[in-house]
Amino acid sequence: MSLPRPWRKGAEVAFPFPLVFFPKSPTVVDRVCVGRGFHVHCQKETQLGIIAMMKSMLLRTGILVAFALVVGAESIFDTNATAIAQWLGAVPTCSMPCFAEVLSKGSCQLKGLAKCACTNDDIQLRVSTCVQLSCDFADQVDATQKSQVLCYDYPNQQRKGSYAIFAITLPVITTFIVLLRCFARWTVAHKLWWDDYVTLLGLGLLIVLSACGVAICSLGFGKHYWVIDPSNAKPILQMFYAMQIIYVLVTVTAKITICCFYHRVFPRKRSQIAAKAAIVVLTVRGLILVFLIAFQCIPLTATWDKSAKGQCLNLTAIGYAGAISGIVEDVVLLIMPIPELLQLQLGLKKKLGLIFMFCLGSFGCIASVVRLKYLVSFANSFDPTWDNADVVSWSGVEVNVVVVCGSLAALRALFNYLVPYFTTAKEATSESMYSLRAERKEAAIEV
Repeated sequence: MSLPRPWRKGAEVAFPFPLVFFPKSPTVVDRVCVGRGFHVHCQKETQLGIIAMMKSMLLRTGILVAFALVVGAESIFDTNATAIAQWLGAVPTCSMPCFAEVLSKGSCQLKGLAKCACTNDDIQLRVSTCVQLSCDFADQVDATQKSQVLCYDYPNQQRKGSYAIFAITLPVITTFIVLLRCFARWTVAHKLWWDDYVTLLGLGLLIVLSACGVAICSLGFGKHYWVIDPSNAKPILQMFYAMQIIYVLVTVTAKITICCFYHRVFPRKRSQIAAKAAIVVLTVRGLILVFLIAFQCIPLTATWDKSAKGQCLNLTAIGYAGAISGIVEDVVLLIMPIPELLQLQLGLKKKLGLIFMFCLGSFGCIASVVRLKYLVSFANSFDPTWDNADVVSWSGVEVNVVVVCGSLAALRALFNYLVPYFTTAKEATSESMYSLRAERKEAAIEV
């Protein structure tokens, strides 16, 4: 057939494959000249645009023909298969090779393509990975919307229910314990100490972290990346980026709270120096991690858009370094009070009880170790909303346990204050509950 002049107003060229056409009323902006010296070739920009469109159309046609030959050309005449071919012709050009190559390698026929593709997570992951690497974010959204239309009638896996437990239930329990700690301090001492204020700061950050967790859960976190609403993809990844920074701040603040407590209740010079040194190390380590996470990619948009060109740090390595250093810190914080506790002139039963109370912090260390298992694909996943659900869940367990452990000593004091039966008369006095003196026969931890 004869093609109309490409710069003629209202020109439209239709081709056998649906949804592939030239736009009406192209606007001529200027002439584009290519060459050097006297050898210059000029074309209207509209012509160049039309040529680009023709190349795109030919690419689509070639991919569709190749795909039909691979999966069986005879099925193309089936009504449903024709609809599938129309669907494939409508996806963004950058994503067409992804769909064609992956689906053909997955032995998917045009007839029954939806069932083959939509029930196979491996195929969907490979298509999603290819699209994220090949298309800009706008085309990723378009391709995702097209694939969701194809898979509309098929069920999707999700972990939202289990993740909601960590995002809501644990923070509620932690908030109650911290508030009870402050009540205990005020009831017994009629004032709050500075470690209480640091704990409240950590609780505030924890509430913000939990709120972000609930928000991304409502947007689709816990589902596969290719089934969430495309408009939610970027907000989820941006919020997840912010949560990484807040997580570091919460853990560092909670551990500094414990160090502040040690500094206050253990008066010996060696213990005081150890507590101050631990606070400095925790602060420096926290600032380094926050800086590395905040500037993990340059430009910043490459953090949540894998198609963006930029340079990124190895966030998985940073995650491992942060997790391992955090485990070492947990162990050190568990060991620090033991020499002081053993020197207290208390009965063996009471010494063991105090040591057990401080060792409850080992649960936070255990959560950190379990979390290491799920850091393998952290930051390298092309299905982040699904693969990172376990990392986020165990991170939530860790931060909640660390905050709670810093409040256990105060709760013990409240328990002894309200139930004198479980303590001696001397321990029940306010003087013995708020000071630690080496010369006393029955020294008690100041709370």
